[in-house]
Amino acid sequence: MTSTTVDNPSSGSDSSEIKRRDFLYVTAGAMAAVGTAAAMRPFIDSMNPSADILALSSTELDLAPIQTGQRLTAMWRGQPVFIVRRTADEIAHAAADDGNPDLIDPATDAARVQRPEWLVVVGVCTHLGCVPLGQKIERSSRQIRGVVLPLPRVRL
Repeated sequence: MTSTTVDNPSSGSDSSEIKRRDFLYVTAGAMAAVGTAAAMRPFIDSMNPSADILALSSTELDLAPIQTGQRLTAMWRGQPVFIVRRTADEIAHAAADDGNPDLIDPATDAARVQRPEWLVVVGVCTHLGCVPLGQKIERSSRQIRGVVLPLPRVRL
């Protein structure tokens, strides 16, 4: 009696089947990730600001023609921005008020400006959203230091 061994035809291809299955899983997962990213791109892109908003986000001004003591109002994002080229007297007055306990905001003048001769502030009241007055140096024959807020009248 002679014994013969018969090779199982599926025994040799078992390891190649596992490798093929792993490749298919990885490929399907990668394609799903790419498809999800491609589907999400328009939604994420819609959250970016539009071109007209980006155009309003920056304003360039030539400050060279502004003389000492002159004030200028520019618009930025639909809000007025007051630009003041301060005189030496205005700088000294602002520095003298640094330790004043009556000021609501105790920040010093040096903390508010990058260069002492220029003062650039957004001209919108944070309380009620009104626009301050007093951009002109002279108003009704008296000097106004700073700006005046036109508070609305409250009726009871």
